[in-house]
Amino acid sequence: FQIQLISTVGDAIEKLRAKFTHKYESSSASSISRLRGIPPVSGKILWAKQMERQVHALMKRMGDVLGANWGQQLEGRQLRRSGDELLSKLDARAFFRAWVSEWERDLSSDAATVNARLNSYPILIVREGPNGAFVAKVNFDEKNEFLFREIRHLKWLGYER
Repeated sequence: FQIQLISTVGDAIEKLRAKFTHKYESSSASSISRLRGIPPVSGKILWAKQMERQVHALMKRMGDVLGANWGQQLEGRQLRRSGDELLSKLDARAFFRAWVSEWERDLSSDAATVNARLNSYPILIVREGPNGAFVAKVNFDEKNEFLFREIRHLKWLGYER
């Protein structure tokens, strides 16, 4: 019975590992996140957390059935190692830190032009609608809009600098 359980959990972990090596960007989760308006880094963090929860659930089941020290047993040792290795690769904080450092590099290289660009976006006040109400319209750089959306989603996920 224990061998069958270890084999089943090992297969599940291998499927998760294959999912991880396939990369988030080419997964169906990425497409669905894009359709729902979730920015790429937030989507990748959600994906990694979901996979992390699945690995933890598998490990907890192993502990519930085989006992707390199942990772020290001969059959369970390799499974424990592969689960821990996958968990170390699924570190969502690492994805967040990489994204922050990438944006810091971009902003530091564009520091001189950023202020000029921010001041060059005019605010237009136009009449709109059947009652002619005034509406303020602003043209933003697509990169800034992307950054605002990403930061909003990351704050919802509990990530702040």
